[in-house]
Amino acid sequence: MSAVALIGVGAAAASSTTTIRSTNNANLGRILEGPARFTLYVFCPGTSTRCTGHTSSTWPPEMASGRVVAATGSKINATKLSTRKLANGKRQVTYYGQPLYLFKGDKKPGQTNGENKYQANGAWFVISTGGRAVPPPGY
Repeated sequence: MSAVALIGVGAAAASSTTTIRSTNNANLGRILEGPARFTLYVFCPGTSTRCTGHTSSTWPPEMASGRVVAATGSKINATKLSTRKLANGKRQVTYYGQPLYLFKGDKKPGQTNGENKYQANGAWFVISTGGRAVPPPGY
């Protein structure tokens, strides 16, 4: 009986997914959202167009639980969704190889309060469905 229970638990864990969505923001275009519909961000150091990982308590990584999938109709390139393994063994969601983060200043889904926030030697931006950091209008 316990072997059957363990198989059931393993199957439940294996079927778990992290769904990444998109939304159309009036100012920023079509941008990515995590499973709870909070905006996802990337950190771009200096003047680079290639965004990288960053460590900050204000910017928690979007963590993966099971497979990472694109929501149906989201216009997200599902083949570019992946994960990277962090030092703690957990997996962070990536898009086009860029680590994705949440912003603690977004208190409810749909907010983009982290857009164009400067930190250290770079800035935070929302990410488009095309995998590019989206600077604010007039940037």
